[in-house]
Amino acid sequence: MKDPKVLIRNKVKFHDQVCIVCKGIFHPRHKHTKYCTHECQQKFYREKGKIRKKIRMINGGKGASD
Repeated sequence: MKDPKVLIRNKVKFHDQVCIVCKGIFHPRHKHTKYCTHECQQKFYREKGKIRKKIRMINGGKGASD
């Protein structure tokens, strides 16, 4: 019997990325992943929510749209 062919592929679909929260380098499972962990994702959205609240308080809820 013949030996099976060894396929060598140079194309890498996902390269290491930098987390937008902690600036750590990680290897994503999906193409558009921005965070290295669930904790970093939570931090990002909590901070985003706090900023939104401050803007709403400053505007007094008038004319502020999501």
